[in-house]
Amino acid sequence: MLPPSSAQRLLIVGALGAETLPILRALSRPRPLSRRLVAGQLSGRPVAVLTCGVGPDKAARRVTAALPLWDAQQVVSVGTCGGLIDAMSVGTVVTATRLLHEDTPCPDPLPWPSTLPATIITVARGVFTASRRAALAERGGTVCEMEAAAVQRVIGDRPFTTLKVVSDLAGGSSSDPPARPGRLDIARFQAIALRLSTAHLLPALTRR
Repeated sequence: MLPPSSAQRLLIVGALGAETLPILRALSRPRPLSRRLVAGQLSGRPVAVLTCGVGPDKAARRVTAALPLWDAQQVVSVGTCGGLIDAMSVGTVVTATRLLHEDTPCPDPLPWPSTLPATIITVARGVFTASRRAALAERGGTVCEMEAAAVQRVIGDRPFTTLKVVSDLAGGSSSDPPARPGRLDIARFQAIALRLSTAHLLPALTRR
């Protein structure tokens, strides 16, 4: 099911095209509002989907630019995240009940219905080492990602929620992306993100 007040206009924000493409494909009556923003209907609800780019600065800037084009009444940050504890296996979908921007606590987001609760830490750079993973876990983090807190900061008093799928173990596995990923590593990650977003995020977003 969709979150409470499902008749309201929703802004869905994802960093990568691989994260937002499955949602865009599911839209009925899509229409572009800008190069990065597409409006339509999702499960009968008016939504706009923004592909904001990676990182808190891009997220804040592009969400700020999108809001005058789509007067959202609710905002959800979607996408992939890194698991900071071993229980967060790849493919697990979580929603933040607690949100940190690095060390700084943020207002508690609204949870997405019927989704595993988590403490999400928004970071400014990727987490690829076991030592940094452990440091973030010590702050109480369950998963980490790079946009949610920045999105929340610029949307005013609009209701805010998150929906994230674990794509890697953030330095906790030898199969995680390298600290300085090359083009092939990036292409592989985008393929993983597309698969997980299609198989896990979109069903969570649209389930009834």
